[in-house]
Amino acid sequence: MNKVDIALDAVNGWGRYNRLIYTLLSIPAVFTGIGGVVFVWAGFSMDFRCFVPNCDSTNSTENIYNSTHTVFTIPALKPGRSRDQCHRYTAVGSGVNDLCSPSHFSTERTEPCTEYVYDSSIMLDSVMSQFDLVCERNWLLTLTNTVYMVGMLVGSFLIGTFSDRFGRKKAMIISFLLIGVTGAATPFAPNLATLVVLRFFTGIGSVGNFMSLFVLALELVSTRVRTWCGLIIEIPFAMGISLVGVVAIYVNKWQHLQFIVLAPALIFLAYALFIPESPRWLVGTGRTEEGVLVLKKMAKYNGTELPQDAASGLTLARCVYGVLWPGYELCQFVR
Repeated sequence: MNKVDIALDAVNGWGRYNRLIYTLLSIPAVFTGIGGVVFVWAGFSMDFRCFVPNCDSTNSTENIYNSTHTVFTIPALKPGRSRDQCHRYTAVGSGVNDLCSPSHFSTERTEPCTEYVYDSSIMLDSVMSQFDLVCERNWLLTLTNTVYMVGMLVGSFLIGTFSDRFGRKKAMIISFLLIGVTGAATPFAPNLATLVVLRFFTGIGSVGNFMSLFVLALELVSTRVRTWCGLIIEIPFAMGISLVGVVAIYVNKWQHLQFIVLAPALIFLAYALFIPESPRWLVGTGRTEEGVLVLKKMAKYNGTELPQDAASGLTLARCVYGVLWPGYELCQFVR
């Protein structure tokens, strides 16, 4: 056990101050769970079919997906079964723009859809319906979610390295900013390319959020409770996953849902005012005096004292950087 952990135990590293800080750090873990599943609803795969100009109204406020005219306007893939989602029967005859009857559609000829009607019985809209990511464009919907996962992969390296270089607290704040700003901006994306870029940065913030919270929370508590603390902080993560489903029951427009569940991450920027930096990181990067001050603050609120020998014995080695590849370094704490 290193000297910082010994000092943590000496000031009762699971006293009321540590319990409070740990609880506060656990709460924002919900946003990592939210970020991981919000696209299940924001990018909801809605049932769809061709828009039929002769029969469908662009001004209708009702769900017209199951209109009866589909029997003679949309080809059936199999008799009595599902219908073609990407083609419609060709309108024929004169005055067809004002008529909707079987005689005005040729069942011998089909044409690709130019517009679509979506089933709004579950979600009123989604990224899929807003940008028509259907038929030959359906792969773009998958890409949008894949880019989020790529963002998480990149964030694992970037935020982890940033945390070792500049501190767990700064990494936490940066992650809050990324989740809150990109999460709030995504509903206003003017095009798919912008939305994909925002999803990428949301992925970086999402993984960075949990990484920084997890490490900071565990480095601020005693070694005797770290295992349990590492497990319990997963609960808010799971709650975030469940929360999105609950909110989606009442909020069925994807833009509103996205904003409501992710924008509140910005509220937690206030943590910069009172959450302490990790004493382990401070000592490990040569800022021993600041680390001692954090430990003394813990002792004050926990009703204990930091022994002089514990304070003077904080000799954890500094961060050693090893180059993994040009331009990227990995920090390692060694005794």
